[in-house]
Amino acid sequence: MEQSPIDNAVILAAGRIFNQPGEPAPSSPLTSVGGLSLFQRTLFTLQRGGISRLVVLAGDEMETLKGQIQGDTRVTADVRWLPIREFSPDDPRTWESISGMFGGSYLITATGAVFAASLIARMAEEARRGDAVVVVRDETMGGPKANGLGAVREPPLQARLGLSRTSAGVVTVEEAATLTLDVNLAAIPEGFFASGWATAHDGPSPLQAALERGLRQGQVRTLPLRPDWYQSVGAEGPATRAQAEWTLLKDSLDGFVGRHFNRPCPPWITRVLRKIVHFLR
Repeated sequence: MEQSPIDNAVILAAGRIFNQPGEPAPSSPLTSVGGLSLFQRTLFTLQRGGISRLVVLAGDEMETLKGQIQGDTRVTADVRWLPIREFSPDDPRTWESISGMFGGSYLITATGAVFAASLIARMAEEARRGDAVVVVRDETMGGPKANGLGAVREPPLQARLGLSRTSAGVVTVEEAATLTLDVNLAAIPEGFFASGWATAHDGPSPLQAALERGLRQGQVRTLPLRPDWYQSVGAEGPATRAQAEWTLLKDSLDGFVGRHFNRPCPPWITRVLRKIVHFLR
């Protein structure tokens, strides 16, 4: 049965949904990308994607993050703050409490990336079917590839899981395998955190464990990232911020050109924008 439109979301301003061994520490939500912090960008992107109610799980930066949006007329969503000292993402009761606050389905996103508002809207629409949904990179099947941080990424999810695409473009799981997920966006349906959802074997990341278990059992659907974009921002330094800034600039330019001229970006504009990105670094 199709659910009502999703207009609720959780912002993980401390940590990730999916943590992988050896992965660098996530960028601070205060990291500036193109003149806005990652936290601000996440909030505004969720708003543009149709989200009107937010819960922010924040750590020591909570008061600073509050100050960043206090009095900002661009913030139209109802924002509620929860300290991770009392509502730890590693405690199953936190997710049960948040589900009770919303009383329905919601999205979860971390603040370690910049992404398209269209991705949020598409994800919310897919989640109306009442399923849990996670976003995955839709890469060409093949061998390991280097990610934006220079580390070798596992083979694409489809290759490792034996996935097949449905007519709607959503990928379904056909066989169990080890997962590597690096797009920290998920949709949680009503009832997902019913009694017994977390097990004693889930370790320190019960949400990740539950979603991966659902994928292996065919109870969680995956949504390929294409045609939208998601650019991770690593904690290594300004180089990764510059990559994200270039993604934002290119998307804005491509959108303008596509709407008004329907032709590729002129080379001279590309050169100018590259100089701007270099300056921002």
